[in-house]
Amino acid sequence: MNPARRGIPAEAGSRHARAAHRAHGHEVFLVRAAKIAYQTTMAHAEGWIEAYEALAEGSSPSAKLLETVRSNRNGIGETMLHWYAIEGEPAIVEKIIGLGFDVNTTNAFGRPPLFECVQLDRWNMVELLLAHGARTDIRDHIGEDVFIHLKDSGQHAKAKKLKELIRRQQLEW
Repeated sequence: MNPARRGIPAEAGSRHARAAHRAHGHEVFLVRAAKIAYQTTMAHAEGWIEAYEALAEGSSPSAKLLETVRSNRNGIGETMLHWYAIEGEPAIVEKIIGLGFDVNTTNAFGRPPLFECVQLDRWNMVELLLAHGARTDIRDHIGEDVFIHLKDSGQHAKAKKLKELIRRQQLEW
C-alpha cells in the first residue's frame, strides 16, 4: 500500500522522516492500539487454545478447527503463529508452522512474527523462524525493517545478535 494512503509521508523511507513519524505518530499509535487492545483476547475464542493443546498432546486439530485457526486473526491482525511465537513453546510453534502458517505474514502493524520475537528477546523462536525462511527485510507500517528499527531505537546489541543468528544459520545450510 502506498505510504501516503496510510497517512505516512512519501518520504517516510528516510531516517529523519521515520523519527518524526515515530514522535508524532506515537500518540496516534497508542490511541489505535488502545481501541483494538481489548480485541486481542478474542484469540482464545477462535480455536487457538484448542489447536495448541491438541498439538501439545501430540494429536492433530480436527479439519474444522484447522480451517478455523488458519483463516482467522485477532484484533491486531495476528495469526495463531504470531501469538504463539511470542507466548508458546518452540516445539509446538514448529508444529504450527508445519500446519501451513506463513512465517512472513504480518500483523496490522506490518510486523511478522520474527520482528516481534526479536523485540521480546525470544531468541529460540527467532532461530526457529529463521530456519523456516523468516525474512528480515519486511517493512512495518512506518517503513522500517527489523534492522532499521533496532538501529533507530538504539538496540544495537539485538541487531548484532540477530546478525549472528543469521550468519550461523547460513553456515548450517
